[in-house]
Amino acid sequence: MGDTVLVCTKAVDCPVHKKVDSRVERPKKSFEQMADTRIANVRKDLPQRIRAALIRSTIENALKRCHSLSTADKVKFELAANQMHADLFFDRHRDLCKLMEVEPTADRKGPGKDWRGSTRKMFQGHPVEMMVAVVLMHRYHVGHNFGPDTDPLKPLLRLYRVEAKSIERRIREDTAAKIASIQATLKKRRSKQANQIDPSSAHPAERKGQTRPSNESVE
Repeated sequence: MGDTVLVCTKAVDCPVHKKVDSRVERPKKSFEQMADTRIANVRKDLPQRIRAALIRSTIENALKRCHSLSTADKVKFELAANQMHADLFFDRHRDLCKLMEVEPTADRKGPGKDWRGSTRKMFQGHPVEMMVAVVLMHRYHVGHNFGPDTDPLKPLLRLYRVEAKSIERRIREDTAAKIASIQATLKKRRSKQANQIDPSSAHPAERKGQTRPSNESVE
């Protein structure tokens, strides 16, 4: 069947096992490696930042226009919107709150936050706009295989007259500024290190705090 594994049930308080850490120690990165990692992450996040900004602008424009519905249509759209809202993944409700900078309320049923209830309040009385938001949040992350002409963002950008090129340019400029800031900090650090005196190049007598004897005689 296999080997028997003994587990200490009081590892937190046990004087023998509380100091044991089974996690593999990660190799420490140099400042240059950390800077390279940050730059790579900033560049990697660029497509998602652009898409998120476009989705937010689309939702904001939709809420500004707010379709006027008849009583009968409002009932129909609310039924469809509520079902779509309930079908949306929990993570996408959280992403939507963060995207729109909405602080979720406390969950009455548990210690967490009510992300789903907060997104519902966000579109209260606006079923069409809720449907627009839910459709976009289903395809929130970059990397989905949308296929030809299946990305819901493209037609909605035109419908709600979102200035996509301006938003994309702003995000790219912000990303370039972040990368430039990291590179400037790295360059400054390298320059500082280059200007420091290497202790090994000093005379042995000087390293001990003594004065190096002069070859000139005092008359």
